[in-house]
Amino acid sequence: MARGALHPTSERPRRAAAHAFACGCLSLVLSGSLASPALAAPRAEATVDAEVLARTATELFRLKQFERAAQLFMQAYAKSHKPALVFNAARAFQEAGKFGDAAGLFRLYLTISSDPEGIADAKARLQECESQAAAPPPPPPPAVPTAPPPAPAPAQPPPPPAAPPPPAPAAAAPAPARPPAKVVKTSARPAPPSQMWAWVATGAAAAVAVGGASMLAIGANDANAANADRYPGPDGPARYEERFEAAQGKWNVGAGLTAVAVASAGVATWLWLRSPEPATSSADAARAAEAVAWAAGQAR
Repeated sequence: MARGALHPTSERPRRAAAHAFACGCLSLVLSGSLASPALAAPRAEATVDAEVLARTATELFRLKQFERAAQLFMQAYAKSHKPALVFNAARAFQEAGKFGDAAGLFRLYLTISSDPEGIADAKARLQECESQAAAPPPPPPPAVPTAPPPAPAPAQPPPPPAAPPPPAPAAAAPAPARPPAKVVKTSARPAPPSQMWAWVATGAAAAVAVGGASMLAIGANDANAANADRYPGPDGPARYEERFEAAQGKWNVGAGLTAVAVASAGVATWLWLRSPEPATSSADAARAAEAVAWAAGQAR
């Protein structure tokens, strides 16, 4: 077997205690990488047998998706307890540059495997991972010297004084004055500020919030349906991933609409504070109702 290749998955375990320890390591390795940011962890992969998982992980390793391949190798090991799957998961983590995780799985393989050739290979790779994990990080690149600021331009001499203006011509005789027109003073009261835009912002926030809540519910229901279905056959994981990612996309749209609704609510609050007087015109109230209905229709 070539040193750079993956191990075949036909070896059987011999010690039950090592299997229990491996399952504990599986939960530690996968606890931070398989959880969804918004929904529960997928359960449909539990219905797919270990051989399908191992083949899928091998294909992902060939496509250089090493972290996902390591996760599927460990899921297959939890079902079949084949030590070769632990070695392959350690190799995937090593190729991904996660030398600490790879070293932990190589140590686990040494405790559960009885293959002399695999044990020798694992010991050599364990030393490589430990040396890589203990290596200091590369030094930062040297700072690029910046050019000094340009010298200030010399001060310009002040402009010469302007010539004195010519003498003004003699004023003409004033025209006979007319009596001033009588001005009637009226006290005009400024119109109160309209609250139409505050109503528009409030209606938009409510409509977008309803749309966001609907998309969140649709995404959660689709994800639960994807987790509840079974996916037999070699393409089972791919079909499950496609359905689950579609449900996750709907949930993300709902989260974005919810954020927009929160921002719209803040704008509406600011508008209400800017126009504290209540609307006194029935026309303003009618326009506000039409604006809210239009915003609700746009959100749908």
